Amino acid sequence: MAKRNNSVSKSLAEAIVRHQSARAALAAQIAASPEDASASEPLLAEDVAAMDAIVTAPCENDAEFVEKLRYLMLYELALCGEPSMRFEFGAVTMAVSRYVGDGRA
Repeated sequence: MAKRNNSVSKSLAEAIVRHQSARAALAAQIAASPEDASASEPLLAEDVAAMDAIVTAPCENDAEFVEKLRYLMLYELALCGEPSMRFEFGAVTMAVSRYVGDGRA
């Protein structure tokens, strides 16, 4: 999906690798046993946890934040396709909210 960019810290790069590994493991499990949803549950939990680690990872600078958004948008596009309503791309929205604040006083 997204390759490590020089403007990405080691911690964010590791979180991205963790997520990519989790996605690959989940896809392999589903391909091997598509009828056995219970076998995929722990892998799905790791996928969600790995994505949360990316979303909540602090960014050292604006360039790193842009790279994080790039990864999240590519992920959301692969998962959902082009956005058509405001409820899609939740990971991107959460990352932006954490980085710039939610604007509520």
